[in-house]
Amino acid sequence: MREQTLHRLMLIVLVALVPCAAHTQPRTPAELMEENRALRDELERTRSRVAALEAEVDRLLAERRGLEGTLARAESLISSIRRSVGTTDRPPAPQKFAQVPDDPLASPASLMRELQSRYHVEMLGIPRNTEAEREDFIRRVQLWCRLTNENLRGKRTWLVTLDDLAPMGKDAYVVRMELQDAESSLPIGEPFDVQFPKRFMDQYERGTKSGKWEVTSIVIAKPVFNKDRLSRGVFEYPTMIGPMVEFDFELKWEGLRAWTPEPEEDAEEEAQPKADEEESASNEPNT
Repeated sequence: MREQTLHRLMLIVLVALVPCAAHTQPRTPAELMEENRALRDELERTRSRVAALEAEVDRLLAERRGLEGTLARAESLISSIRRSVGTTDRPPAPQKFAQVPDDPLASPASLMRELQSRYHVEMLGIPRNTEAEREDFIRRVQLWCRLTNENLRGKRTWLVTLDDLAPMGKDAYVVRMELQDAESSLPIGEPFDVQFPKRFMDQYERGTKSGKWEVTSIVIAKPVFNKDRLSRGVFEYPTMIGPMVEFDFELKWEGLRAWTPEPEEDAEEEAQPKADEEESASNEPNT
């Protein structure tokens, strides 16, 4: 009886060990290839989700810009109506702006001016009266947008203020950016909303004593084709480059640094000659 019981226990242990032994056997090349394919598929799905999130952020940014642009123009229209009906409200003084730099990548205003100039030279002479001419014009405009996006880009450092940082979706932020002229501290063009990379969040939260930042990024022209946009419209938003093309751009951030003004050395340099003159006068002999 004891021997039978012992045999049964040994049989149970062997049955339990068989799956474990099978499990520890090395996987076949086919199994490894299948696992690699599964990992590649998962990586591709992750990339697709990231691309979809980035597209959603761009869409929300454009929607926010549109709403803000519409609101600003509506407020301007209300002010104009109030003045026309004889209200005594004094209109605010017009804001002063710095001169727009010649470098097309030095500011959004510079880029907008460059794109309008190029469009005027390359596209406005193309006829679009007949259906065939219109189709040809559409193809040319689409090609112009693509080539401009590929060719008009470069690395620049902008002096800016950053305000109203807000989350937009998961791990995405948007911030209001205004370019500043270093000498006059006047803004270069209107402020605008841009995507803010999460990796710079800690640095942004540490702040800047001057209230200004230096943003280094790849500035990319991104004209948008819209075959239904043939005129500027009442509020003109998004800003129109030309028929069927709207203005946009992209920043690929590479660096963020708190801006510190350079020390003023002119005052010290001016004071030094004066001190030298006083010392020279004191050494002259009395007559």
